[in-house]
Amino acid sequence: MNMQIVSHVPLAPKVWQMELTGPLTYNTVEPGQFLQVLVGDGQTHVLRRPISIGYADPVAERLTMVYKIVGQGTSELSQLAAGDTVDVLGPLGQGYPLPQRSEDVLIIGGGLGVPPLRQLAATLHQQGHRVHVVLGWAEAADVFWLEHFASAAQNVVVTTDDGSFGVHGTVMDGVKQLSSAVQRVYACGPKPMLRSVQRWAAGVGIPAWISLEERMACGVGACTGCVCQTKAGMRRVCADGPVLPADEVIL
Repeated sequence: MNMQIVSHVPLAPKVWQMELTGPLTYNTVEPGQFLQVLVGDGQTHVLRRPISIGYADPVAERLTMVYKIVGQGTSELSQLAAGDTVDVLGPLGQGYPLPQRSEDVLIIGGGLGVPPLRQLAATLHQQGHRVHVVLGWAEAADVFWLEHFASAAQNVVVTTDDGSFGVHGTVMDGVKQLSSAVQRVYACGPKPMLRSVQRWAAGVGIPAWISLEERMACGVGACTGCVCQTKAGMRRVCADGPVLPADEVIL
C-alpha cells in the first residue's frame, strides 16, 4: 500500500524519523511489528527494507518509524520529503505478548532497538501496568525519544558507553539502578545486548521476550531467508518473530 509522508526529520547522527499516513488499520498494530519498505520503484533496490514500527496513532491516523542510514537504500530513503509517498507492506510479524493482569514490567532497549519499544511502553501504560525502562546508546548525541518513554514509565534510566549522558556503562549497569522488582522483561537491541539480557533474565528467573534482527527478503515467511536458531529448531524471524521468548532463542 502507498502511504504519504507527513514529516521526515533527523533524530540523531544518521538516524531519521518518518511519519506516515494512509490506509492502515492503526488500532490493530501490535508493539514490536514492522513494515517492509520499498525504496524507489523497486528496480534498483529489489528487496524491501524491514523497519520497525515506532508508534501507531489511531486517532491522528499516523504511523511513525525510525531507521538508520547504513547503505545506499536507506540513504535514498532519507532524501524523501513531506508529501512524497512510500510503498509499504505491513504491519508484519509477531509482536510482544502483553501481560493479562497488572505487572511491573521492565523494558530494555539499545540503539536502534529503542523505537519499537515506544509503542510497547505506551500500550503497557494504557493498560495499567507499572513500566520501568532502561535505554542505552553509545554517546549523548545518539539519545532520542526520552520524553515519550518518560510519559509512559515510572522511571527511565539511560546509559551511554562513554558516560556522556546518564549512567556510564551498558544497559545491564542501568538495570542495577532500578529498585523495583519486575515480573517480566521485554528487550530489543544489538545481539550482544540481547545475550546479556537473556543470561540475566534466566539467572533471576524472570520471563523475557526479545526482538531479533536479521536480513530479510520477503518479510512474510515464504523464502526462509531470515531464520534464527532456537531450542525447537530454526524459526523465521519475519513470520515467527521478530519477538520470541528469550529462553527459546540460541544467540
